[in-house]
Amino acid sequence: MVVRLVEGEEKDYTKETEQGVNLLDERVFTNSMANLSLTLAGGLFDTRSNAHLRFLPVADEAKASWKGGCVNPKIVSEEESYSITSPCFGLCFYVCEIHNRTFPAYKHFDTAEERDKYAQLAAEATTDNEKRYDAHIVGAFENKKNIVTIRPRIKVQHAPTNANYWHVTLDTTRPTDKTPVTPTEKLSNSDRRIFKSLKQHLILHCTINTEPDYKILRRFYMKWPYWFLPY
Repeated sequence: MVVRLVEGEEKDYTKETEQGVNLLDERVFTNSMANLSLTLAGGLFDTRSNAHLRFLPVADEAKASWKGGCVNPKIVSEEESYSITSPCFGLCFYVCEIHNRTFPAYKHFDTAEERDKYAQLAAEATTDNEKRYDAHIVGAFENKKNIVTIRPRIKVQHAPTNANYWHVTLDTTRPTDKTPVTPTEKLSNSDRRIFKSLKQHLILHCTINTEPDYKILRRFYMKWPYWFLPY
């Protein structure tokens, strides 16, 4: 399970549908959605009481990518390294539901030829392994007034920082690309529609402040010989 910090309380982001069902509003996501930050939940990480969730690294050295060397303890102990978000809650996702998965988004094409060219680029960008279980990456073209379903891909990537070894990102790749969209890229209207669809997709797969139904054993994240550890 991975978790993302959301500032405020759950009720601030809840809306009621015409059928009387309460759903999270997409405002729980405040950035462009490219390279979305999350952290692994489990071990000693406390999700429900927000004891750990509310600490967000802000100092440049704390946020910098970990290069594998020793880290100055001050980075993780000094108050200046963090902003404290309270109240807050956690959006929780099981990695198996969001890693290396596609989701439906929509795109307009003016002609069948334009759609076919896009579909060819999408097929070339999809690996043989991905083709084994993917649905159609680009849907059928009817006419230029109708939208066509396309299927971008999301992947969870380990991205440790100096302050958080368990930091991960959720990266999004356009159907026609092999590399994920970066936060510094200028987004097209098509990209914005992709990320709007991604927000809805993630909301359908999230839970709020849920404790994982597993336990990370200490031997998996400590360098001590595991036979000396009680669990």
